[in-house]
Amino acid sequence: MGRILAVWVWLSLALAVPVTFRYTPPSGLEVRSVSLRGSFNSWGETPMQKEDGSWAVTVDLDPGEHQYKFFINGQWPRDMCNDPTFGTPMVDPKAAGCVDDGFGGQNAVIVVQAPVAPTPPAGPVALDFTHDPLDAQFVSHADGKLSVRFRAGEGAVAAAWVEVEGKRVPMHLQLSFPGSEVWRGTLPGGVGAYRILVRTQDGKEEVFGPFNPPERPFAEVAWVGEGVGYQIFPERFYNGDPGNDALALETDEYRFNQVWQRSSGPKPHLSHWSDPPSPLHCCHQYFGGDLAGVLAKLPYLKALGVKCQPLIMSTWQPLFRSS
Repeated sequence: MGRILAVWVWLSLALAVPVTFRYTPPSGLEVRSVSLRGSFNSWGETPMQKEDGSWAVTVDLDPGEHQYKFFINGQWPRDMCNDPTFGTPMVDPKAAGCVDDGFGGQNAVIVVQAPVAPTPPAGPVALDFTHDPLDAQFVSHADGKLSVRFRAGEGAVAAAWVEVEGKRVPMHLQLSFPGSEVWRGTLPGGVGAYRILVRTQDGKEEVFGPFNPPERPFAEVAWVGEGVGYQIFPERFYNGDPGNDALALETDEYRFNQVWQRSSGPKPHLSHWSDPPSPLHCCHQYFGGDLAGVLAKLPYLKALGVKCQPLIMSTWQPLFRSS
């Protein structure tokens, strides 16, 4: 269970990158409202604000590739790379390109680079202590104990303790990121106010608090720690119905992407189950895996001890296949 919580905390503390999206309408287009919708906000609405004739918003995105569209005057642009109504012709000239949106149009793509670790300063590292007992990434309940964490500048802390009722409990370095690190300690469940004591690398001691834990801290889900999960990429898992293999080629991006077709580049292709990965392995080489294969392998999954519902990924970057 501890490993599961550690992964969850790592995801919660991952260093997101601030990204500004900006929409500049073409001349003559009256724009009343613009919102940002994409894979990073479950295609929900993030309103954009008007700034000197443009519309802009800044959001924090994890490193990686994200898809998005601007929702303009209550309408979706059909093609973010070529829309004569909302673009000139690109709706967002700063997009890294476009991909099929699944509805006959094109989503814009942005690639967010991971932050580069800063060069360590010559002098002492700033402590930059951060702790909020109402935030689940800093205080949570697991295995009958209260986990207490704080974030600080990378390399700034020499030692740390969490103190309750005059008793000090050592904290340890749990996670480290470029420029930042997380320290953790555990207290008995049901304790009251606590303080966090930090000794910096240059020998100074700092005291933070007192803090009061929440009445109902974020708590573990007991059965998760006892269950076995299995992540499935259906197309790479098992070919249960060879008769539907050709459907992969009929629905591949190549069929809808005229630029790709005109470039005379490599075409998507079907492979035998034992064939090695080709340069198109991600994501235009198909091995025939399907939902029929998932159903056929349910006894196999049960024999492995899988207790959780298998996680079936609909958007995938396949790295391996089941035998």
